[in-house]
Amino acid sequence: MGADFRYRRKPWFFHARYSDDKIDTTAASSDVKTLTLNGKYFKELAGGNKLSFEANFSPSTFSNSVGVHGDTGNASLGNILEIGRFRAYSTVAGSRLTQSGGGALATDSSQLSWFEQLNADLPYHLRADLIYRYQENESEYGGPLDPTRNTLKGILRNLEFDLRHQLYQSLQTLYRFLDNSSSSSGGTTDTIDNSLTFMYTKQIPRGQILFNLYGGIGQTTSVGQAQVVDELHPDTAVPGTFLLQKSPVDTASVVVFVRSPQPPNELIRLIENLNYTVTVVGNSTEITILSLPAEFPVPGKYDFRVSYSLTGGDFTQRTRTFGEALSVQLFDNLLTPYFNYASVRTSVLEGVAPGGGYNSDSLATGVLFYKEPVRARVEYQDVSWAVNPFHGWRAEVQVTGPLTQTTTGNAFLSYQRREITQTPTDGAPFTYTETNSSAYGNVQQTFYSRSLSISAGGSYSLVNGLSDSHSWTLSGTLNWKIGKLDVTGGANYSRLDTESGTAVSTSRTYQYYYLRLRRTIF
Repeated sequence: MGADFRYRRKPWFFHARYSDDKIDTTAASSDVKTLTLNGKYFKELAGGNKLSFEANFSPSTFSNSVGVHGDTGNASLGNILEIGRFRAYSTVAGSRLTQSGGGALATDSSQLSWFEQLNADLPYHLRADLIYRYQENESEYGGPLDPTRNTLKGILRNLEFDLRHQLYQSLQTLYRFLDNSSSSSGGTTDTIDNSLTFMYTKQIPRGQILFNLYGGIGQTTSVGQAQVVDELHPDTAVPGTFLLQKSPVDTASVVVFVRSPQPPNELIRLIENLNYTVTVVGNSTEITILSLPAEFPVPGKYDFRVSYSLTGGDFTQRTRTFGEALSVQLFDNLLTPYFNYASVRTSVLEGVAPGGGYNSDSLATGVLFYKEPVRARVEYQDVSWAVNPFHGWRAEVQVTGPLTQTTTGNAFLSYQRREITQTPTDGAPFTYTETNSSAYGNVQQTFYSRSLSISAGGSYSLVNGLSDSHSWTLSGTLNWKIGKLDVTGGANYSRLDTESGTAVSTSRTYQYYYLRLRRTIF
């Protein structure tokens, strides 16, 4: 049930929508009420200049039959100004999420962000960009598995200045200055970085050569143990991996949350070594999602939030980076061999840095193949440093395109194998092999001048390493438009099996069936 209103008459645009959705599943019934308000003013000025303002406000409340209830709110205000050679962009946004009851994780989190950007086209083929970002996150959570209330608050500030120069069509030079700082109740971290990058492009018969060369020097000052709160990783594939944005990370402090795809879309805290693992790879920290609670269809893509602390210490550290990347597009982009190399060298100027500093060398080389509708890649990786070095291969193939005039399909195959040397601080190093294999396929058929479409697909994934998991899923959907009546139905069946050296083996089966009818009145 809902209502929708739109107004469009230049320079004003307005949209208001209210919905009250009641959804019944085999597990629970839920009620989600949402109000959405969007407004925009857009004016074209003399000389091709532009001015616009935009505001958005969207509060929502939710509850379900097992007692989970809460509310969310999102608001933003932004503007764009373009005058001659200058462009200015500004956005202020805020969001809030609260939930409790029904045995769910009790959460109260909020985020405030501010973004400013100024671009200027200068003489002599120069362009300058000045960017400022501010973000303040606060999160308080607790629940049946963690009865104590945990409060985290962090502030991130980022100032960036870029100066670009274009020499003919071949060489672009970029100088970049960064001033990043993060602060929390546990400590602060400040980093100032200067870098210079050369990007060269050379056209060759039926292709082109791309070569990048970069180097930089930065200095980091750390006091105490800074916290990173609610770092967002949207649309992440499961099973799959992602990297945390800051380093070095205190791996024992990592807490991972996922947003439920089922109404009322509550936030759920995951369990380490059952749902995910934390691994230090090179200079980064990698989160591997192994499994999710029963209501999550797997494989799938979901939004994750991660809170963690950086490794504590009072120190000042200097970091030097150097890297190069070369790729050659051949035969009208049919084959593209490539090579990437990056080197990081650190030195401690004051205090004692965790691990005494980080020195690493990473290499990736491979070949890309592209001929419609096939894309393929084979790559070798080698990361050498004192903590968890690894080397290995990965290969992937994707086929996407029409099979007939009314039938389309896509398929994806992926395989990765890595030899990882685990270097724990309280034990002897050991080497293990980690493999990750996955396959996915989908076919869509349309009928009756595309008024009826039916699709079916399936997927399988297998992960072997310190933790093992395999999963498969089958799904199908139907969409049929009959005049002003829309009929949508579907089914999803999946099974997930996990096994870990520190957790009991589990098996989960998920089934979801739905049918929706929508009738346009006017």
